[in-house]
Amino acid sequence: MTKILQKTKELLETGWTRERAAVDQAGQPVPWISQEAVAWSLVGAVKRAQYELRSDHLFWAMVSTIAAGLEHTGDPMGSLLVWNRDATQTEVLALVTKAIARECTV
Repeated sequence: MTKILQKTKELLETGWTRERAAVDQAGQPVPWISQEAVAWSLVGAVKRAQYELRSDHLFWAMVSTIAAGLEHTGDPMGSLLVWNRDATQTEVLALVTKAIARECTV
């Protein structure tokens, strides 16, 4: 899972967005899988990283791993979606970095 988290971080360093899974150069929404995508939300980046690394079956485990760094209750996916909307790119990258660190110590 560490490779997926590292790829997720790389994508988010390239570009990050709040409200959509992914956007193109003009800021228009595109599917997270689109070759036109230049920025991703946290969840969109996880999906794209898993797709590129052929690890789609780990999606929910990845969401739970990342969400473990948040103080949340209930659904980890919903928590990440809401948190991403209100966060900054720096905060999103820090959360993924913490998830990578946790995975490296397991």
